[in-house]
Amino acid sequence: MLAVLRQFILSPTGRVLLAIRENEQRAEFLGFDTERYKLLALQVAGISSGLAGLVFGFLNRFANTDLLTLQQTLNALLYTLVGGTGTLYGGIVGTVIVNLIQNALLNLRSVHPIFERWLIFFGSMYIVVVLFMPQGVVGLLQSLREKRQSKGKTEEEDKEKAA
Repeated sequence: MLAVLRQFILSPTGRVLLAIRENEQRAEFLGFDTERYKLLALQVAGISSGLAGLVFGFLNRFANTDLLTLQQTLNALLYTLVGGTGTLYGGIVGTVIVNLIQNALLNLRSVHPIFERWLIFFGSMYIVVVLFMPQGVVGLLQSLREKRQSKGKTEEEDKEKAA
């Protein structure tokens, strides 16, 4: 599924959707029907969510309304924000990070009773991520990689100029 979504993002339609995300007005001025593309994005998101639900139901052999609680919705939001919105792997990375932290905090509750209130830590994590890492962990790693690559290019150019 991720491979199909990655190919979709790399397609011309996906590139237009990325352009709309970055600057909708500019994409509209370039002649793209942004409303139609946004409707297509909603359809692709719905299809991928439906397929994920289908796989979940198939693997667990049941689906019930216990999965539709406010806690589950907030967890999904936190996973996405921590991992990185607008990234393909952000939800997966965020899920791993948040679940590792949750399990560590639950294991530490024998050390001090404050760790039983792990939701306080998640609220704090939400605030820190929104304020200091708006692109999430994956976005932060991507920006660090881009800076390192651009720094390497400028060092090579400086060496060429010096030679």
